[in-house]
Amino acid sequence: MNILFIDNCTLKKDFYKKNKLNLILSKFGFCYFKLKGVFYININEEKLENKTNLKYFKKFLKYKIKNKKIYIAMSRYLEENSNLKKIFNTCFNNPTFVSIQNNLYNNDKKYIDDYLIKNKIQIKDVRVLLIVDELNKKEKIKLEEMLDKYKIVDIYMLNPSNIAKNYVCEINNRLGSVVELLDKIPNEYYNIFLVFSKKYKNSQNKCSFILDYNNSDLDVKSNTYLIFEENKKHYEKIFNQLGMDISRYEKTKLGKLYILASELILDI
Repeated sequence: MNILFIDNCTLKKDFYKKNKLNLILSKFGFCYFKLKGVFYININEEKLENKTNLKYFKKFLKYKIKNKKIYIAMSRYLEENSNLKKIFNTCFNNPTFVSIQNNLYNNDKKYIDDYLIKNKIQIKDVRVLLIVDELNKKEKIKLEEMLDKYKIVDIYMLNPSNIAKNYVCEINNRLGSVVELLDKIPNEYYNIFLVFSKKYKNSQNKCSFILDYNNSDLDVKSNTYLIFEENKKHYEKIFNQLGMDISRYEKTKLGKLYILASELILDI
């Protein structure tokens, strides 16, 4: 069993003075670190677009990492990089890509209720704003869930489309609601912000509750988050020895990795 961590962070210049091999490898677009069965490869995506560099990178992977069961965990900054997955699929036999365990969409009610209870906010005083890039099926379902419970639920979308405007009119007619589709957010009006958008980062007052569905680390009651917290010291030891930044990996992903490869992690 092997674990391979992948990241694309910028390494300090003085790092290469201590490691001559990585000084050479960096010219091909990557650096390599090893700790027993755990490997860390830091890549320069731009350099790996060069065919010669990519060919060398693949050969190096096959030579250095034995082709047995391997779990690959990419940092949050590489999660959507499908090209990298193709590269690793050609180098290893059926690798397992460890994904984040994001259950916020289903667990959001727990956190909203906790916030309302803690701040003694009554249902009638709840004002919800959904922040979206588009109104797809998930956003529409969540909108109707909120409308079933709260009176004031609006939508913020930068440059709303006619399709979105028509949908809001349709749902207001069907449910008798008063949903507004906004392209500006009134200051200090909403107390719950549900963020689906990957473009817009909300910066409202600290009294509001903000739930970003893209950030699985907010799901602090989930099983994988709790497993990471219980084994945080083991991960910190590994990351420190490999010179990695643990904050660049989702806690829920590391919790899921622990479920898959705890034997190796505990052995280091």
